[in-house]
Amino acid sequence: MTPQVAQRLNRLNQDFYQSQAASFSETRHSEWPGWEQLAHAAALVDAAAVRRPYRVLDLACGNLRFGRFLQGILSTGASVDYYAVDSCPDFLGSWRPDGWGFHYQDLDLVTSLLSGEFDASLNAPACDLVVAMGFLHHIPTSAVRERFLRCMLDRTAPGGICCASFWRFTSEPKMAAKARQTTAQGLADLGMDPADLDPEDYLLSWQDVPHVYRYCHGFCDAEVDRLAATLSNQADVVARFCADGRTGALNGYLVLRRR
Repeated sequence: MTPQVAQRLNRLNQDFYQSQAASFSETRHSEWPGWEQLAHAAALVDAAAVRRPYRVLDLACGNLRFGRFLQGILSTGASVDYYAVDSCPDFLGSWRPDGWGFHYQDLDLVTSLLSGEFDASLNAPACDLVVAMGFLHHIPTSAVRERFLRCMLDRTAPGGICCASFWRFTSEPKMAAKARQTTAQGLADLGMDPADLDPEDYLLSWQDVPHVYRYCHGFCDAEVDRLAATLSNQADVVARFCADGRTGALNGYLVLRRR
């Protein structure tokens, strides 16, 4: 994929989230079952393991539903500084973590990654927990996805936990078939060539709204294996599992502990 195509796909996603913010956020309120497994893997259910103050970095925070989940499982009175980063303030809504320090940064993560300015642009310290839920599928090219994971680890304090989810929508036959269909239609609508996309890249529709697409990459186990291997010099794998969706395997999770 050329840099020009990567930038175009990111603009496509920017337009999607600006135009469909309300309807998209309405479908994104429930916590994911996999977060419970993440919480146990990271020892967040053990109050003694949560250092004070506990710093959390939520990249691509959306409507803060991971923050709501986290506040529900941490002990009452836990001292937390929560750093939330996203490029669509319309998603945030009115909820804020009660009693926590809350810091929001309006930053287009993919734009900063593609320009090589992500680390310099991010206003957050090293944190005890760094997460990116439902985001990596929007990052074009394997090289930039790997760079993002390394940046996540760089913002994880030594001994802290770094966790990312990987959308496996092509593992469900009906979703995979729909993805192939909408990708073909999207390429035609946008005047793009199939060769513009990398393997397992798709253009997904949204609620059958005409001519509305978003760029998504579908992950498989082999790709997550490779990404985990490239990070082995910085971190140890604490947990690796699949969860969520009707099949219980719609998302893959990689939980790392920074050395």
